Amino acid sequence: MINVERINPMTVNNGPGIRVEVVLTKNNQLSFTPNELVDRIRKFRPYIELNNGGVTFKGIITNIEALADTCHICHKAGINTCIELTDYKEEYNIILKYIDIVILNNLEYIDNIKKYNNIEIYIRNNNYTKDLLNENNIKVIDNNE
Repeated sequence: MINVERINPMTVNNGPGIRVEVVLTKNNQLSFTPNELVDRIRKFRPYIELNNGGVTFKGIITNIEALADTCHICHKAGINTCIELTDYKEEYNIILKYIDIVILNNLEYIDNIKKYNNIEIYIRNNNYTKDLLNENNIKVIDNNE
């Protein structure tokens, strides 16, 4: 089961395009199986497909396997997947193979993410030089969108 605090449809500052934001929590305010959660996300598909959006997962990751299954189902359904990470653990590698975009708050874990060539990397913190961001092919998320 995946514990979810809330599902925010049609956000625009959590990755490119219109996105469904799924806020994860350690409390079981809302609990979904991977298939149930993907069914919820699919309800917004007409909106997220308008401009190459997708789903963004953020918050506290408690069930890595269930989140990996959810991302895998999304991936197979052609739904762009994004995860916002504030830290990095080796266990996240199970999830990252089904992720299209990673949003970081700092570059501390950049080398762990860069080994996945297919992942686009975004950063929330714009305190880095353009050269450093360009060198690592990192885009900046504009929180004011």
